[in-house]
Amino acid sequence: MRRILLLLLLLLLPVLMGGVARAEDVWVLGAEEGEAIAKSLRPALPPGTSLALQRLGDGVGVQCPGARLVLAVGEAATRAALRGCPQAKVWALGLPALSLDALRAGAPGRLSGVASDPPPARQVALLEALRPRPRQVAVPYSPAAEGLARAAAQILSAHGFQPVLLPSRPDDQPLRPLREVLGEVQAVLALPDPALYHEGLLKHWLLMTAREGVPMVGGLGLQDVRRGVVAAAVQAEEAAIALTVRLLPELLGPDPLPPVQALDQARVLHNPLMLSRLGLRLEEGE
Repeated sequence: MRRILLLLLLLLLPVLMGGVARAEDVWVLGAEEGEAIAKSLRPALPPGTSLALQRLGDGVGVQCPGARLVLAVGEAATRAALRGCPQAKVWALGLPALSLDALRAGAPGRLSGVASDPPPARQVALLEALRPRPRQVAVPYSPAAEGLARAAAQILSAHGFQPVLLPSRPDDQPLRPLREVLGEVQAVLALPDPALYHEGLLKHWLLMTAREGVPMVGGLGLQDVRRGVVAAAVQAEEAAIALTVRLLPELLGPDPLPPVQALDQARVLHNPLMLSRLGLRLEEGE
């Protein structure tokens, strides 16, 4: 999140200097690191123009007086902006499409953004690069992610894998379907499904699969790889920020927000320690 905030502030600077927005029009809402970033950038802005930033976690409710647009980094910031800035449009970064869809349902017309999940084919390419190459790949999914799961299964089959689709209910023993087949599969494809792979559940998925020596590929991003997902294709943050800057005149205008944007650009992350523990490697170039 710190990297997204820094890139966002740096790329917004020339737009604001060009006079697209008044000082009170644009707020950036994110983690507490953003305050130091904004402080370092404000001296570079021309007189009368400033970039307003509010951090989360200071015990004060989010307020954005005069804002027409709030750029929110992450789910907590997005929820806070929707509650605390009722007059503003909210443009979210760092959220998977399923999270955006769920939040948009409760805030019609006020929320859009850049979805953080790359296409399923990007994650399947990582499975192809794993050595030894898996044959059967488990794909757990919540009811909301059924479309994603079926699309992933088609791609897996087209690349010679045997997908094992596992419908899982987040509120009723979500790990059980995977536990029952762990002895038969060689990898797990973790979809960008926040109902299954939120922070409270992820550690249990990782402990269970690691005990059986089965790698997890995919997930929701950088933090999942740090916690034990062996590899993931994650959104190229620079591309998401650049797209936001290009859309800024439209976002600040009177028209409704554009639809949720999807990007094909991705970068590959991997966890060398987990790969080593599981006796795996990624082919050169992945």
